[in-house]
Amino acid sequence: EGETVTLQAGARTQHTFAGWVSDDVTIIDAGNATATFTMPAHAVTVTAKWTLQGGIPQTVSIPAGDGSVPVTFTQTDGIVSLILPDAKIAEIIASENDKSATFDLTSRASAVAVTIPRSALQQFADAGFDSVEVLLPTGTVVLDIGSLPAGQDLTLSIAQVDVSSLMPAQQVQINAGDLIFDITLLVDGNIVHSPGGPVTVTVPYSGALPVAVWYLNDAGSCVRSLYLGASSQPLNTK
Repeated sequence: EGETVTLQAGARTQHTFAGWVSDDVTIIDAGNATATFTMPAHAVTVTAKWTLQGGIPQTVSIPAGDGSVPVTFTQTDGIVSLILPDAKIAEIIASENDKSATFDLTSRASAVAVTIPRSALQQFADAGFDSVEVLLPTGTVVLDIGSLPAGQDLTLSIAQVDVSSLMPAQQVQINAGDLIFDITLLVDGNIVHSPGGPVTVTVPYSGALPVAVWYLNDAGSCVRSLYLGASSQPLNTK
């Protein structure tokens, strides 16, 4: 308490520093990459704002919890990294009634992936939450919190894939008009093949019904049918 804290923004490729922001302290020279503040008798949160060169400021907010809790984030290309200090996590927990932590990124048209700090997931689990729900423009994922492997950061993505990006053995399995999604779960950058609990994925679909959903492995084999849609509902796979 009372000590002067120096902030150093450093540098980010293809980004321009756009200032420091905080609701907890007054930052001296907040528009400079090097700034200072006086440490109070409580924890504080300070966020660096960056502008993508030729783009828009990358520190904005998305709704979380029951939709009333704004959560700031940084975005690099299509990956959104949520900023979740303890006070923000407590807000989300207080706002939710169904024990599922919800993050709505549907307004971020370029977002295909989101990173959530493992510390936040642990606090949700400690509060009795069963799952985390992430809404992306490309689809929705619901994960069972308790079954996730230990780690630091969780990243999940839903990206629609072009046929030309697949391996030749996979391409021969694709018919004209097929939708292909790459759904990936990472913990500390490592792919999780078996989360140990239910994962529900919902993707938008407005084509003909019924429709079969298949898992296409790296060898080009269609392993199994996951779901057969019989009505015009969101397509869910588990």
